[in-house]
Amino acid sequence: MERVNHHQALLRSKRPSILQGLLKILSKFEQFDALCNQASVALEPVEEAEVLRTLIERHRVLTGSARAAAMLADWPAALRHFVQVMPTDYRRALAALEAAA
Repeated sequence: MERVNHHQALLRSKRPSILQGLLKILSKFEQFDALCNQASVALEPVEEAEVLRTLIERHRVLTGSARAAAMLADWPAALRHFVQVMPTDYRRALAALEAAA
């Protein structure tokens, strides 16, 4: 029986997302970058905005969240306050897989 390396399976996916351990952080007051250890992660624009929007919409429906409703009402403005946290080691592994392909 072949042993599955889940990390390699995740890295092979062409769609990194929240489910693969990449964080999307609401940094409304632009303080997260000052508090984050950027020696080990890069803060980037959110790559899959529609996936994030869908998750926020689901949260709004399930919880009745007024904050989620406000974000969705002006999605372009809300999206500017999110950052994607990309671990530098993960980025290197993705680049190595792309180079090997």
